[in-house]
Amino acid sequence: LLNQFKSAKFLAEKIKKTLEENPAPWCMFGIYRSAFVFYTGKFCERIGASDVDKGLAKEDYLTRFRRFLKKHPRAYVLTDSYFATQFPSSFRPHLKLLFSRKVGKKHWQFYVWRAPQ
Repeated sequence: LLNQFKSAKFLAEKIKKTLEENPAPWCMFGIYRSAFVFYTGKFCERIGASDVDKGLAKEDYLTRFRRFLKKHPRAYVLTDSYFATQFPSSFRPHLKLLFSRKVGKKHWQFYVWRAPQ
């Protein structure tokens, strides 16, 4: 029996539905939780803040995030409330919050990115 307040499954199911209805690449920004990949069944770009320290990336997460968004005119971003404050200011007007949900102690937020015209 899953605890709906602690399990990532319920938010992941909503993400999965969004990705199936409107396919586009997606990433986890700043923080990474494999449960979201597991429950959506869809791989994403990992853009974790600690990836360089862990030897998983050579460039900092903000540089990789900018590159990801510039590469994809439309994409989705999953992050938590802290890392949402770290979005580059020039990108914020183009990131629209679709939905959010608290999972455990973290407040997760799912955004859609639409590149400037």
